[in-house]
Amino acid sequence: MDVSLDLTPRTSEADERRSSAGRRVMVAVIVALLLGGAFVAIRALSSASVFFYTVDEAVERQPDLGTARFRLEGMVVPQSVRQTPEGVEFEVSNGAARVTVDHIGDPPELFQPCIPVVLEGAFSSANSAERFSSDLILVKHTEEYSEANPQRMAEAEASGSSALCSPEASDG
Repeated sequence: MDVSLDLTPRTSEADERRSSAGRRVMVAVIVALLLGGAFVAIRALSSASVFFYTVDEAVERQPDLGTARFRLEGMVVPQSVRQTPEGVEFEVSNGAARVTVDHIGDPPELFQPCIPVVLEGAFSSANSAERFSSDLILVKHTEEYSEANPQRMAEAEASGSSALCSPEASDG
């Protein structure tokens, strides 16, 4: 007599439904995690991208920029720097346009009139390019900027902003 036992696991319909539901839940969790990760990555990348404009470009694009953060490049206008309770106020220019900057915090040690600066902040009003609120001042302290951006330095000199700081301008 040949007795054999069938050791094949038996699954009931309930087991199959639980297994199928468990897979669906697992897939839903994975999809939710992927979507959440993608959302966080996109948000981080979009907030990390800060555009870079010269004073003339920023004034021209002010209606589009509104109060969005960007970096503003220009030359500190002589005799425009004054201390405020919050930090320092000054004007920057790189040609025809001038913008008054309200900087919150202490400026860097090398900050002074007639030097190129890059400011991070936003226009104070969505309707005006007259004032720029800044919370970061970057000052050129080596020749690396000139070497890395020769076209910008040439544009600044050609635009006349360096004429503001020439010895002839300070004599008058």
